[in-house]
Amino acid sequence: MKQKIIIFIFLLTGSGLIANAQQTVAGAGGDAFGNGGSAAYTVGQITYTTHAAPTGSMVQGIQIANEVYTVNIQEAENMSAILLYPNPATDALMLKLNLPLQREMFFRLYDPQGKLLQQTPITSDLMLIDVAGLPGGAYFIAVFSADSKVQTLIIIKQ
Repeated sequence: MKQKIIIFIFLLTGSGLIANAQQTVAGAGGDAFGNGGSAAYTVGQITYTTHAAPTGSMVQGIQIANEVYTVNIQEAENMSAILLYPNPATDALMLKLNLPLQREMFFRLYDPQGKLLQQTPITSDLMLIDVAGLPGGAYFIAVFSADSKVQTLIIIKQ
């Protein structure tokens, strides 16, 4: 019996020694408390690790919200109308419009807290966006036409 207790205690304490935890550098975050419990959260994780193998790859550390929208046919066409590449980016992004250039089109670049960093008119269907001066993190680019928002995209700056 004593031998079983020693083995049980060893398993309890030994399992804590081999546990691994994630490490992250977050742009923002905190702890939320309520009557039902608590939760820790991060926003704008600015580091990630890529694991590649012959059968595929995995990116660990990027948090992107999955959002589901009910759209009509016109809105669905607009969702693939704008491309931003490369993503993640280091110095510059290319913004490509796969729709006719309309008058008074522009994009806005926002930081993770929603602060407007840049507003620029879109003058051609292929534009270079300089992101070299931005710190690493997640950013949002919203493209607008004169009468409405066309699309919002998430970019990662390395």
